[in-house]
Amino acid sequence: MEGIEHKTISVNGLNIHIAEKGQGQLVLFLHGFPELWYSWRHQIVYLADLCSTGTPFMWPYPSRVLVGDGNTMGTRWGRFLNVSNVGDFCRSSFPYRPRTPIPYPFQCYLVADHGYRAVAPDLRGYGDTTGAPVDDHTKFTLYHVVGDLIGLLDAITSEGEKVFVVGHDWGAFVAWHLCMFRPDRVKALVNLSVPFIHWDPMGDMVQSLRAAYGEDHYVVRFQVKIKYYIGRRAKAQR
Repeated sequence: MEGIEHKTISVNGLNIHIAEKGQGQLVLFLHGFPELWYSWRHQIVYLADLCSTGTPFMWPYPSRVLVGDGNTMGTRWGRFLNVSNVGDFCRSSFPYRPRTPIPYPFQCYLVADHGYRAVAPDLRGYGDTTGAPVDDHTKFTLYHVVGDLIGLLDAITSEGEKVFVVGHDWGAFVAWHLCMFRPDRVKALVNLSVPFIHWDPMGDMVQSLRAAYGEDHYVVRFQVKIKYYIGRRAKAQR
């Protein structure tokens, strides 16, 4: 698609599929659930191709922007930003707080006066990334997923290079923990739709979502399907 290259990188026991385009500072895009690298196809193309046209950064829908150290900034509303690079955008005084559902895919036009290298992997368990033990849920923790990303960065960047990170939904959740676990590898962070959630060792995420949103929340509904198919598999193996 429009010059996007696809590669497979073998790291951390996985064969990680990535889509990439462009040259320069690396921007790592992390997709949500149940999505793939494809969710970022527009951003990849524009980030790589329009980096020297002087076109303004356009963000037509409200969202919240946070920097890599996890600190939130004041809230202000607006529709358009003109910035010279993603770092300036992350540190700008115009983060947005969502009040309505944000249409997807986001039509973002990230441009700068120098180039960027956009990279969007299929995360562990998704798409063309293979090698994860799909029958063992203990191998899909945040430690595993962040470890995958560090291994990927080690393989495709120079030693110790910091990168920009953009996350949405599950990818945003992963991005928060990437910043916490390995701040030495993150230059700045832009997260969409998911704020930072403190870990509660006594909490149950599914029960919390059920209490807040009811039985129709997609995470709650997937639990029913998972139990159903696990039950069918157990019966078939008897």
